[in-house]
Amino acid sequence: MHGMNENLEASANLPRVSVIIPVRNEQEHIEQCLISLVEQDYPAEKLEIIVVDGLSTDDTREIATRVLQSNGSLDWRILTNRDRVTPAGLNQGIRDSSGEMIMRLDGHSQIAPDYITSCVDTARRTGAWCVGGAARPIGTGFVGQAIALAHLTRFGLGPARFRNPSAHGEVDTLWPGFWPRWVFDRIGLFNERLPRNQDIELASRIRQHGGRLYLSRSIRIWYRCRQDLWALVKQNFRNGMWNILTYRQKTGSLALRHFVPLAFVVSLSFALGLALLVPAGKYLLLALLTAYSVGLAGAIMPLAQKHGWHYTLILPVVIVAAHLSYGFGSIWGLVTAVMYRRQQEAPAN
Repeated sequence: MHGMNENLEASANLPRVSVIIPVRNEQEHIEQCLISLVEQDYPAEKLEIIVVDGLSTDDTREIATRVLQSNGSLDWRILTNRDRVTPAGLNQGIRDSSGEMIMRLDGHSQIAPDYITSCVDTARRTGAWCVGGAARPIGTGFVGQAIALAHLTRFGLGPARFRNPSAHGEVDTLWPGFWPRWVFDRIGLFNERLPRNQDIELASRIRQHGGRLYLSRSIRIWYRCRQDLWALVKQNFRNGMWNILTYRQKTGSLALRHFVPLAFVVSLSFALGLALLVPAGKYLLLALLTAYSVGLAGAIMPLAQKHGWHYTLILPVVIVAAHLSYGFGSIWGLVTAVMYRRQQEAPAN
């Protein structure tokens, strides 16, 4: 009886956590995501689950309803996000929530059974305004697994510290995020003008207001990365484009690493053009390609040695495709920004 009273007292001292899950057309992954959520070791009476559906055209809503209904003790609901963009869905969920802590969870992610417990413990221990764990990629099939491996190297797709499972301590951004509710009261909600990078922009506001973001090894989360090259190219092109548009809206919100692919593509294009115009230009192009190849080999060899040499040929294709698409996406972002600015400056007829 004494032990039961202690457990009840400990549960009473835990904060209520509102889990916001913005989704759209996630029928392939939403069931695994929600199952990992309902299997948490955190007290069910302290959880509030809010799925915000962006007018899905597949069976996402039906699957989510089935999974959540099968766990009758949970407090859950599904809202409709008619704007169909992630930050609008997040803000809608936050406004409708009642928890002392706000947790974001994406439909293509899965969390460890102690994820929420670890987030609460880390937030209390560090006093950070946002806490999280390393984003661990999951790949399916040969190409999908190669893409997942590419996220594990700084030269490839993972230069951010929040992609490194062995990293811990203060970081400049986190995914997906776990915040005390008062953070949003103090600095505002997500920027709905940013379909992408809204988490990065929010993190920059946290830092500007003197808050910290803390990465903990004890917080474990996995996400389903892109499973084929074309999907990866499209994702990185859009990421590159939105980096420029995000920077245009909020100068200083992005880190230097976000613009490295742009610098690489611009340098490569310049060296190639110079090589075509001036005979000596080929030496600059050769030097650039040699340096890149050395970096590429340095990233691939440890991965191939640890996970299998059969990845040796596919990993360069994955990484080069990601770098080029990201860089060209940034160039398109610059073009888009210039065109938009000219439209704004054009005199009205």
